[in-house]
Parts: sequence; C-alpha cells; structure tokens
Amino acid sequence: MRQWLDELILDSAVNEKTAFSMRLSLEEALSNIILHGYNNQPGSFITINCQQPSSSSRIFIIEDTAPHYSLQYHAGDSAAPLTLESLTPGGFGINLLRKYTSHLVYEPLPTGNRLTLTFTG
Repeated sequence: MRQWLDELILDSAVNEKTAFSMRLSLEEALSNIILHGYNNQPGSFITINCQQPSSSSRIFIIEDTAPHYSLQYHAGDSAAPLTLESLTPGGFGINLLRKYTSHLVYEPLPTGNRLTLTFTG
C-alpha cells in the first residue's frame, strides 16, 4: 500500500502536509482493520479506492469484511495522560483519523465496513 500511495502522491503533486496526513491516516486505518477487525488473521481482504474530485482533494474509500465497529467511543477519547510515562499505546487511532482527515465517514455494510477518508490541500 505504501508504494501505491507514494506513487499517487507524486503523480498528483500533493503538498507535504497533506501527504503526511494521507500516509498516517491510511496506515492507521489499515492497521486497525488488520489488528482489531480481523484479529491479525491471514486470508482477509481490504480494498482501497482513491478518487480525486478536484485538484485539491482526495477521497479514499476503504472496505473490508470485518465485524462492524463504532467510531463513537475509544480509549483515546478519555482525558489526556498527565505525563509521557503514563501514556499507554493504543486507543488513539480514531482520534488521529479525525485530526488528520478533512472528513471521516464510517458506514456499516451488510457484509463488512466502509470507511471514507477525505483530504483537502
């Protein structure tokens, strides 16, 4: 995925800030699907489609057949840790997606999930 995304970024002359946001968000979304949706089991599929409705926006549509999930509550939604030492890994992925995308939409499908990530810039 990384090579495909890097080529897409080069071909469409995306600025560095947007390129960073796209890389981080797609990696986080795919990691969540693989680790949490599919429980790291091989043989599952994920499709990614990219649309470019204008010269300044990109839309990525990610579909999978993992169980439905919710964007409403995640561990990262709780209060921020008081110190770096008290920070524990995990639970911040959805918050990262919210921060680094222009628009985030989750849709449960009859046989899986669709996550749409929009980037402008």
